[in-house]
Amino acid sequence: MYFSSLSELIAMDGHGPFVWLAYGTAVVVVLANFAATRSATRRQENALRWRDQAAAMRQQQAENPEKPQEP
Repeated sequence: MYFSSLSELIAMDGHGPFVWLAYGTAVVVVLANFAATRSATRRQENALRWRDQAAAMRQQQAENPEKPQEP
């Protein structure tokens, strides 16, 4: 291994803060993209579910229209 201790690995001959910041930024961006995609997918699934339920209700009402009650 190039580094003889954990502290040398973290320091990376003075370049450590830049390297670890880049790794951290990459991880944050990947996690944010994952969360945004998951959220958008759930919203779309809910919208489609609502649309299907509304269509089923309209279909049911068309098949069984309520008869007007006679006084």
